[in-house]
Amino acid sequence: MTLQIKKRDLLSQAQAVSESHRTNLDRQISAANSFLDEALGEALSGFPILESPTSRRDLIDTVMQIHASWHSMGRAALKTGKLLLRIYRMDKAIYQALFRSEKGILPFGQSVESKLRRIAEAVEQGRVDEDRLPSAYSAAYEIVTLDDEKLKLADAKGLIRPETQRDHVLTFKHEVRRTKAAEETPRFLRLRRARLARRLETLMQEAAEINAEIARINQWLNAPGVS
Repeated sequence: MTLQIKKRDLLSQAQAVSESHRTNLDRQISAANSFLDEALGEALSGFPILESPTSRRDLIDTVMQIHASWHSMGRAALKTGKLLLRIYRMDKAIYQALFRSEKGILPFGQSVESKLRRIAEAVEQGRVDEDRLPSAYSAAYEIVTLDDEKLKLADAKGLIRPETQRDHVLTFKHEVRRTKAAEETPRFLRLRRARLARRLETLMQEAAEINAEIARINQWLNAPGVS
């Protein structure tokens, strides 16, 4: 009987703590909503969007999701970039106004914003697989700024994966630039010219042999009695 009473008391306490936590969380969310509503009212003064309760609520919800996504783990960069694209495509003027506000409506500046949006666009275009995108937004941005040729090379080197860090991609870019610079030296060009000359000589020899074989076949087909 005592154990049952103790168990009931513990459950009651746990429920009270849970309800208290929810109440506190609801209070924080309400305060954040009020802050954003006020900040957006100042930042977007004169924009028609404020006159529509539905549009205003949708914008606040999206900004709230950006905050939640930015402070989460995993695919925060991609998720945040997609949310930014939503507002950007809603209205570019509104989008710019959010960053001009002194209220700190979004948890980062335009330097980070442009990178996050670029990441989301690259995934949307199918240039990089969402599941293999680096988790760190700085690394993901360095990956999506590679041209298609370098992107394939980075993939071959195993750089397109969630664990990749920005330093890894920067090292790869440095190696690519160094290789390209080496390929443009006079010594490299002379070696390449020699290789191409040898290849051309081989191809010309093969062409001569093919032409000789064709001539023999023609001679045989044109011989008397051959039908």
